[in-house]
Amino acid sequence: MTNLEKPLEGITVVDFTHVLSAGLFAYAAITTAPYAREKTGKGTTIDISMLDGLFSLMEHGLMDSLALKINPERIGNRHPSITPFDAFACKDRLLVICCGNDVLFGHLCDTLGLPALAKDERFDSNAKRNANHQALKDLLEGPLRQDTADAWRTKLEKAGIPVGLVLTAEEAENLEQIRFRNMVSQSGDKAVPGNPIKFGSYSAWISPVVPPRLDAEGPGIRKEFSA
Repeated sequence: MTNLEKPLEGITVVDFTHVLSAGLFAYAAITTAPYAREKTGKGTTIDISMLDGLFSLMEHGLMDSLALKINPERIGNRHPSITPFDAFACKDRLLVICCGNDVLFGHLCDTLGLPALAKDERFDSNAKRNANHQALKDLLEGPLRQDTADAWRTKLEKAGIPVGLVLTAEEAENLEQIRFRNMVSQSGDKAVPGNPIKFGSYSAWISPVVPPRLDAEGPGIRKEFSA
């Protein structure tokens, strides 16, 4: 089984217990409410819904549906209005290529050895490329499949084209920037995700203290609240 055929594990985008969209909105509300109380002298309640959080993150599809009454469809990894802006198959794995204008598209075509595509009447504007995205993707993947994603990344970066590998979780956690930003921390004997929020005045590093065993601190906590 190749990397391209291996099924990927999904993530829970909304679940409050995973502190993703609902958790982020809850954090924003919790930190904002005291500021409002300070300014107005009035307290308030906070009401966060997982469904509301997901609904607000639908972005382009939601705006098209609300404002233009266009029902969005599944489009995979590609951008809904910019082409080529997608994950492309190379010899060994996927590579994301982002061409936001005609100049970049021309550079892409030249680098892939397909200069005629930039002048092809099907692809000579973003609107046309968007309308003919599948035909264009098939043509671009022809040369891309002849070499590795890392080799193409080097060539495309040299040409000034925004590009990036589709990383595995293990590759992502070993990125130099991830390590430098302390996004992988140790808690006891386990590696855990670091804190994405950094403060200049104090450390946001996760404590290396080993977590307590089940109910190890329970008696003290119960005594505190029963006093």
